[in-house]
Amino acid sequence: GFEHPITVVCLVNLAYTFVALGEPSKAIPMRLRALEIAEKVHGPEHPDTARVLTHLADSYIGLAEYDKAVQLQERVLVIFEKSVGPDDPLTGQALSNLSLTYSYLSNYKKALSLQLRSLAINEKALGLSHPNIATNFNNLAEIYRSLADFDKALYMQQRAVDVAEKVFGVNHPMTMAGSENLALTYAAMGQRHKALPILQGVLIDHQNFYGQNHPIIANTMSNLAETYRELAEFEKALPL
Repeated sequence: GFEHPITVVCLVNLAYTFVALGEPSKAIPMRLRALEIAEKVHGPEHPDTARVLTHLADSYIGLAEYDKAVQLQERVLVIFEKSVGPDDPLTGQALSNLSLTYSYLSNYKKALSLQLRSLAINEKALGLSHPNIATNFNNLAEIYRSLADFDKALYMQQRAVDVAEKVFGVNHPMTMAGSENLALTYAAMGQRHKALPILQGVLIDHQNFYGQNHPIIANTMSNLAETYRELAEFEKALPL
């Protein structure tokens, strides 16, 4: 029928497909309909309703409508705090997601407090070697970098890479992304001689993993070119 949990799942999956096709605006009506059904079937404060709210918030983030996303993510956080408790990893994930959106809004102090809460929950519930921990460290590094607190950013980014290497291995996308962010942190600190070999290694790893024509390759090449440019090695920067 039209108001069944399986219908919600179908709508969510269809929305994902529109996002994958590069049409995020078409995903929003699907997710709004899924939310309407979930609220009727499960109730407005059920974890399954919170998951649909999370998907809808993701759509608004994809369209840079961060204020709408924050409202939904605040609601998700309240639902998980009530339904699974303030120390559950689901609550930790909700805090991390909300923190990222506040970062997009340049409210870094708010983002920092939320991300630190998320890290504390995940460390207690999941241990020190879990993908969520690596994500927390990476997000914290981004926030500290935005606040120009580079020493803390460097510390968090290195911890993110260490956890990712333990959990996923050296050649995993999350490890490679963390290493690239580490290089960008060194560059922001003016230590481009330390950033350069990291970016060179990440570029090779990305090419081996994604092939030669992936957008991630272009992004890494751009970062490497910028590093060469700042080092006044223009002949190396130009072809990149």
